Amino acid sequence: MTIRKQSDLPIWLFSRTEVISKVNRIIYLQLGADGVFDHSYDRQECMLSMSNLLQRVKRRFYPKLAIANEEQTVTKNLSERLYLIAPNLSVCLGSGEEILLTKLEFFTIEYLYKHAGQTITYEELYKNVWKDTANERKYRVANVIFHLRKKIEQDVNKPQYIKTIRSKGYMLTV
Repeated sequence: MTIRKQSDLPIWLFSRTEVISKVNRIIYLQLGADGVFDHSYDRQECMLSMSNLLQRVKRRFYPKLAIANEEQTVTKNLSERLYLIAPNLSVCLGSGEEILLTKLEFFTIEYLYKHAGQTITYEELYKNVWKDTANERKYRVANVIFHLRKKIEQDVNKPQYIKTIRSKGYMLTV
């Protein structure tokens, strides 16, 4: 029986404690797994393998979206990528460095990540992160973005990830 009879979703096997033998790796791959990793693999290598497969899946199932995203990411270096780690409320940069965030910072970057490449207004961010529309406060959004940039950007004055769209809001360029 193969794994693929059940689902067409990407399947990765991870082992944090033991080394998976070459024979077992081949068996898992023949059964339909997309990747087999153990603790001997580099974290960045695993993340890049998953990212590449997800890009192929996205192109297959969402061709218009994939073309738009491809145009934006072709010019970006792999080391500039950003990955969200929800259970830890953190982000992982392409270099493999994990950065812990506050809840507000994580929810903000998560919302920007879901709408990467699109301009998100101050009001929209406030409404979706604070879950409140009564007191839309631009300064609160700007303050969270400031702290996010301090944590993830190499140069706060020349941001690579979170761009300011003057008088409108912000855009995540991943």
